[in-house]
Amino acid sequence: MKQLIISGKHTPGVLSQVASLLGQNAINIECISGQSFGDEAVINLLTKDYITAKKILQEKEFNVKVSDILKFELINRPGELGKITKLIANEGINIDSAFLLSSNNEKTVVAFAFDDNVKAKRTFRKYITG
Repeated sequence: MKQLIISGKHTPGVLSQVASLLGQNAINIECISGQSFGDEAVINLLTKDYITAKKILQEKEFNVKVSDILKFELINRPGELGKITKLIANEGINIDSAFLLSSNNEKTVVAFAFDDNVKAKRTFRKYITG
C-alpha cells in the first residue's frame, strides 16, 4: 500500500483544493491526516489510485511524495498500540507516519510508514495484513 504526502504553504483552502481535485477525478480518499507547522502544512492520504492522484496534484503544482506503508492487524484492547510501537522502537525502526484504518470490537488495523520498511516487514510479518 502507498501513501501520498502533500506538503506546502499553510493557507486556507489547501485541503479543500486537494479533496476537490481528487473528487472531480473520481479518486476516493480512503484515509487522511493533516497537520501544520507554522507556515508549512502536510497532508497524508491513502487512495487506491495513488499514481493518478499524484499526477493530478502535481499538475496543479502540489509537492507530492509517495511512500510505502504496511498494514498491521492488532487485537482491539487497551495497550496493544503501545506494545507494538515499543517492539518497533526496540528494533531501531523509526515510524514516519501512522494511520488508524479500521477498528471493531475484535481488531484494529493500523498503517505505518517506516524509515526501513524491509526490516519492519521481515521483523513484524505476523502482524502485517493485506
